[in-house]
Amino acid sequence: MLRKSYGNSTTNSPDQFNTTQTELRAQSEKLARAELELRELQDHYADLCDRSPVGLLTISDDGTIDEINLICSLFFRADRGMLLRRDFASLVSPHHQDLWHQHLALLLKSKHREHVELSLQRDDGVQILAKLDCLRLQKASSQETIRIVMTCMTQDINSNIISAAFEMQESLMITDAHSVILKVNHEFTKATGYTSEEVVGKTPRILQSGMHNADFYDAMWACIRKTGVWHGAVWDKKKNGEIHQKWLTISAIRGPNDEITHYVGSHVDVTEMSDARIAAEKESRNKSEFISKIAHELRTPLNSIIGYTQLIEHGSPPPTPGQLSRLKEILRGGWHLLELINETTSLESIESNKMPLLMEHVSLHEIFHECKAMLEPQARLHDITVHTPQSKNSIFIYSDRVRVKQILINLMSNAIKYNRNAGMVDVSCSTHIPGKIQVSVKDSGEGLSSGEIAQLFQPFNRLKQENNGIEGTGLGLVLTKRLVELMGGDIGVTSTVGEGSVFWFNLNING
Repeated sequence: MLRKSYGNSTTNSPDQFNTTQTELRAQSEKLARAELELRELQDHYADLCDRSPVGLLTISDDGTIDEINLICSLFFRADRGMLLRRDFASLVSPHHQDLWHQHLALLLKSKHREHVELSLQRDDGVQILAKLDCLRLQKASSQETIRIVMTCMTQDINSNIISAAFEMQESLMITDAHSVILKVNHEFTKATGYTSEEVVGKTPRILQSGMHNADFYDAMWACIRKTGVWHGAVWDKKKNGEIHQKWLTISAIRGPNDEITHYVGSHVDVTEMSDARIAAEKESRNKSEFISKIAHELRTPLNSIIGYTQLIEHGSPPPTPGQLSRLKEILRGGWHLLELINETTSLESIESNKMPLLMEHVSLHEIFHECKAMLEPQARLHDITVHTPQSKNSIFIYSDRVRVKQILINLMSNAIKYNRNAGMVDVSCSTHIPGKIQVSVKDSGEGLSSGEIAQLFQPFNRLKQENNGIEGTGLGLVLTKRLVELMGGDIGVTSTVGEGSVFWFNLNING
């Protein structure tokens, strides 16, 4: 009996084994496909993170970095492998350590998105001002993590210099603070005959022709140290010994502590140019620099808007109705900035009054409402209260709606940025001038002296506000003035030191 039972088991064993083997193979293939799909999803997620226009990182509840994207690692000029598992606090500047630890403690208790502006410090000592949008997440393992969207608010000096070298279509040289050549572009090698290897590590004396005395160079460097820039015609010598005249511009680049870190020198050969052509070339370069700077400053916030919107759209849990409402405002702001970029990249159109204007009767109160909605997040960040006129009977003016909105956003944004904490911005309008509407933007900031008011509408003059870490190009008021005048209006300011300022502009009621 035992033999028979044993014999039958032996007979059926191969079939059972084959069936089990087939099932195991099918399960193994299914598992392999699932693992492949998981890897593809992980690769897709990592690719999306790396393509994001803003810095993304995830930290654990003890503050160590678990994930970091490419943009974020570029901010710190460090390899991602060196940043992973590192305490984020080690990247925070010493004077903001307490602020970061307070913010981390708040994040671990909060269920909402929290914001903070921190001074971060790279390993080479360079400090970066960054805005952090943080949200606490709960993983399936019950471990808490924090997702951070980081937007750099300080232009990196080295990035600015390198990008300028490749964008400028003229001979360009970059030196350190001791005038040792660090980098030259292709146009430099064409103009001088020297290769990059032959001049890097040397000083610009290699180009001197001997036609200028020591007093000439002493006066040049005295001007650079005082004003930060020098322009003039010089005689230099090429590698083959040929002496030629060039129009030289030397600009000093300053770091966060206002110390000169680099010099950028650019020149064009003017041996065969007339004085009129020199002036034309200089003017053309000024226009190109204007366009480049304003386009860059507009793309920076636009990238942040797009990145923030993408995170909300793909976030988990899904956006709430309130978040969707804010998302709508963010997208509206993004499209508005894109529209401005397309319009302001042509300086000649502004200066020659050829910028197309769509003149029509537009409602001022609608523009007030839209501008206030767009600037509300910025105002909340600084605890600023914004008041705009409230009326059932809207006032109409004859103007270009996009340009009026651009003017008002610039003036209101400045009123918020240069205000005091918990301050006030009051927008009003009046008709005390026959046939015109006057719009005023009043703030409760530090106010301006008469000397500062005289410099307000000068290009690139920010009245030393760049030293306070406040973003800006020094071009906003210049553009605002030109746009107001293009629509037949005028603009001005009244101010009292210690009390605040009132910026106003007049536009026609009828065409």
